[in-house]
This record gives sequence, C-alpha cells and structure tokens, in this order.
Amino acid sequence: EDFAEMHLSEGSRLMFRIASLASGIMWGTHLLACLWYAVGNFSASDTGTSWYDYAEVILAEGSIGYLETGPVYQYVTAFHWAAAQVALGGVELYPKNSLERVFNILAMMVGFLFGSTVVSSLSAAMVDFQM
Repeated sequence: EDFAEMHLSEGSRLMFRIASLASGIMWGTHLLACLWYAVGNFSASDTGTSWYDYAEVILAEGSIGYLETGPVYQYVTAFHWAAAQVALGGVELYPKNSLERVFNILAMMVGFLFGSTVVSSLSAAMVDFQM
C-alpha cells in the first residue's frame, strides 16, 4: 500500500484496493472449496454418505456421479459451493454427515464475517476516494 500511496493517483489506488480485495476473495474461496472437497472425500462419515454422493450430473440418457466427472467439473462444483458460503447465497449441495454440517456452519459464519469486512473495506475506500 505504501508503494501505491506514493506512485499512484487516487483513482488508481481505489482500483488497486478493489483488485486486492477481489484477489483475496478468490483466494479465500479457493481454499474453502479445497477444504469442502477434502471434508467430503477424505473424512469418515457417521451417516455412511457424503455431499458428493448426491452431487450428480443429470443428462438426457441418465446421470453421472460427481466422482465420475472430470477434475475441472469437480473443482468448479466445490468452488460454486464455497462462493455461495462467502456470498451467503444458496446452492444445491448440502452436508450429509455431522462433520460436513459443522464445516458448513463454520463456513457460513466465516462467510458472513468475510462479506461484512469486504463491504466495510469497499465503503472506506470509496469514502477515501471522495475526500
């Protein structure tokens, strides 16, 4: 920020702060997506099932299980879930055991705090820009 303060105009500094926030959001969402995938795929289940057992792709000729899809689809699905937690949105993936449910609750709480911090930071940046 010191570099930006010394060498950039106010508009450029605002864009730099927004880009920094967006990068932080994407990185945090990526980490949350990786953790969600790991919790579903590698942890023990008290119910004998996991969220990915129900994350199937429905096609005209039948359906494909989540683990039968490619890695890009698996990552994007987990990222979609994580983005919904950060933005407090809805998604069709739900926890199916106790560990997933606890992780989901914690992710929603962190998402709420993260979202309110982002709004606060953007508001502060806009006020600084207008002064």
